[in-house]
Amino acid sequence: MVLKEFLDLLLPRADAANTAGQMPAYEAEKKEEWLAALLAEIPKERQTEPLRRKVAAKAVHGFLLEVLGEPDEDWGEAAKLADIYECRVCANAVAQVCVKGIMEPVSKAEFGGNLPLSETEAERVTDRVCGRIRG
Repeated sequence: MVLKEFLDLLLPRADAANTAGQMPAYEAEKKEEWLAALLAEIPKERQTEPLRRKVAAKAVHGFLLEVLGEPDEDWGEAAKLADIYECRVCANAVAQVCVKGIMEPVSKAEFGGNLPLSETEAERVTDRVCGRIRG
């Protein structure tokens, strides 16, 4: 799975979960604009390689901020992850998806940002994002 495939999984599911207009900034007819905006946040070379967990975290965090309008939370326990700063650009995104319960660390001490995002985990992440939309 590459980034665009992940976003192609996330956006339609999010749109379907938006039954009561919980995503005020999102308009389904502008899906391609949202997709382009989310992709623009990720370096081009990362978009075509197998999707790593830290890149998925960055994309999901962008969705939470830009589409759902969710503010960032305190890092809490995520600040203790040994690999949180392996990608300084991804650190806040990783912390946010962890503290919000959207993605789980691979162990108590490590997020595992360089590991590939499995299909199963991609499904679980999109389900959790949609759960936030439904409330």
